[in-house]
Amino acid sequence: AGACLVTTSSVGYDGQPARALDGKVGSGDPPGSKDYQRWTEGSCTHTDLWDGKQWLRFDLGVRRQVARVTLIGRAEETHRIRSNTIYVGDNAEVYQNATRCAYNYDYQHHLQWYTWETECVAEGRFLWVVQPDSDHLTVCELRVTARDPSPPNGTTYFVARRDLAPVVSKVEPSRGTTAGGSDVTVHGSLFTSSPGAINVSFGGFPCAVQTVSQTGGEGGGGFLVCRT
Repeated sequence: AGACLVTTSSVGYDGQPARALDGKVGSGDPPGSKDYQRWTEGSCTHTDLWDGKQWLRFDLGVRRQVARVTLIGRAEETHRIRSNTIYVGDNAEVYQNATRCAYNYDYQHHLQWYTWETECVAEGRFLWVVQPDSDHLTVCELRVTARDPSPPNGTTYFVARRDLAPVVSKVEPSRGTTAGGSDVTVHGSLFTSSPGAINVSFGGFPCAVQTVSQTGGEGGGGFLVCRT
């Protein structure tokens, strides 16, 4: 199962970070349908502060080649995506040294005032959306078109959203008995935080997940422990 590895600098009004990748993009058209770009539908993130330093960080799991980003903001607060800046880099702690690949300098020329589609050509594991103005950062949907650095044919792009597959970097021990009762540690990233939502098997034999951690794994990622 994939994971919503999105974090924000602060959370206000219960605008949880995972809402940026919930896949809800309805705009109220046709009439009577839900408009997920409005706050009342519960599909937008919201920071608690408005100090010009608010951000949203999206963990792509591994270093990837980013090509394009679509950012959908709140329909009632169109000005909040004006001046938003996108960075891509490999440091999970700060964005200041990352590559600035896009800056929203004129939001009124978008397909809709609250939708920003832009090229963003950069490589890295972490994508940051930064609000440099003295205002909240609100994101109702984020889509990132990217690809692995070395896919089989060199041109396989995908849209990175909540459906990203987990990335496994190491399994310990590397081999064992089929009798069962052994603990296995799987290192990697993009593991969902709920053990019951993860299915692990080796050679067709199930391995029941016991614990999951988003940090502490090899290479700066997370890990899970399952029992055969």
